[in-house]
Amino acid sequence: MEPGTIHTHARAVAARLTIGILSLHIIGMFFLVLLPATASAATLAELTAAIDAEYNMVEGVRTTLKLQESDFESGWIQYQSALSIAEALEKAGVELDETIADAIESIADAKAGLVPVPVPVDKTALIEAIDAAQGKHEAAVEGAVPGMHVVGSKATLQAAIDAAAAVNANEDALQGAVDQALADLTAAVSAFDAAIVPKIETAASLSSTLNPSVFGQSVTFSALVSPEAATGSVTFTDGATVLGTASVSQGSASITIDTLAVGAHTIIATYGGNDVYEGSASSPLTQTVQAQQGSGGTGGGGSGGRRGAGTLSAAPFRSSTLVIAPPAFGGLTSSLSDLKRSQRITFCRVQDRIASMMESVLERHADRLAKRWGWTAERVLAGFRDDSLCQ
Repeated sequence: MEPGTIHTHARAVAARLTIGILSLHIIGMFFLVLLPATASAATLAELTAAIDAEYNMVEGVRTTLKLQESDFESGWIQYQSALSIAEALEKAGVELDETIADAIESIADAKAGLVPVPVPVDKTALIEAIDAAQGKHEAAVEGAVPGMHVVGSKATLQAAIDAAAAVNANEDALQGAVDQALADLTAAVSAFDAAIVPKIETAASLSSTLNPSVFGQSVTFSALVSPEAATGSVTFTDGATVLGTASVSQGSASITIDTLAVGAHTIIATYGGNDVYEGSASSPLTQTVQAQQGSGGTGGGGSGGRRGAGTLSAAPFRSSTLVIAPPAFGGLTSSLSDLKRSQRITFCRVQDRIASMMESVLERHADRLAKRWGWTAERVLAGFRDDSLCQ
């Protein structure tokens, strides 16, 4: 039978049923007068509510059915017939309780009998999640040691895995149920990952054996890590530069270096932690490295503090404030501005010769001087020149 013919037949059946019900209504009027009016009205209102529940409503007016015929493989004719009969009873205003109750029940039964069109269900993500969760469960260890899972957490995760597996095994499970099972399992895994016995907190401090220090001197940086039982390593840094790494033994780690350049250095000791102990870092320590001061040689023919001919200090040179002068002027001079004019003229004649000699030396030994004194070759050479006083 064609769908149009079926619908026409259903309407005809509904019409005949309405006529029969109206006849019964007339016969039953004598009995209905004995029933309270509120009971009949309430029952009729329930029928109206049952019908409204099947429709989309706009400002209290029924528009289209919530369900669509194309979504179901069978049962749609019975469902639509039950609705048509109920609407006919509602329109006729029938107040027979049992008849109305039967109409409401018929709608529910017809709706339950609808068979949806099969929709392909994708369980791939759920299967992968189940396998991953099971692997994590088997690898985990429960206990009271930091880094282990809290006792009882594995049982909770296994229950979530089993529930997801049950949905996966259900051949009638719809996509909505599969998606919900995946969401539940994902949440359970996240909770399991968080159920870890926390690591023990640590604290680190830093000290220097010599501060301030002079360039070239050895300085030992020591880090103390508490609690003393912590193991692992400490990394010592000067800003972004790693100075060295040392293992922690009985709560202590240290390094010794002699290569810090002249100036201020911000040193930090960082304890890396391990499976049991959290990492930590010390407060910054400012290590000050000073330049080496000049020291005189021992002259062969000088007296009264005068240096021997051709003797120069090996100390670093500071242009215009601490400079090297020719031996004729006593070697080390605090300031060229203190020299007499005649001495300046003589000095200016000599300094160019000294500077020329030093340039060739510095070219060969620039790296060694920089490492030894912490100065560049250009800065060392500046100690032999003060052009502002030789004008």
